Amino acid sequence: VLDLTLLTQQRLTVDGQPALQTDFSWRIPDAPMHQRQVLVLVPKRGSGPQQMMIFTASAQEKLPERWLASFQETLKNLHFKR
Repeated sequence: VLDLTLLTQQRLTVDGQPALQTDFSWRIPDAPMHQRQVLVLVPKRGSGPQQMMIFTASAQEKLPERWLASFQETLKNLHFKR
């Protein structure tokens, strides 16, 4: 049994693009796991299908603050080619 729990979900923007941040937790046999996912819509170019990028951070127990700060800094410095 995975016992997946949705902890938080919020809309945000990454380089002006719509994004969705979601935090989850679940249990593995030895410990609880936590994960943050940020799904970002890539700027659409031409007539092709809409694309997205997903950034993920996972850790046992709670995600350490220094990891979350690094994760946020990575997203802040992401710039799409337009």
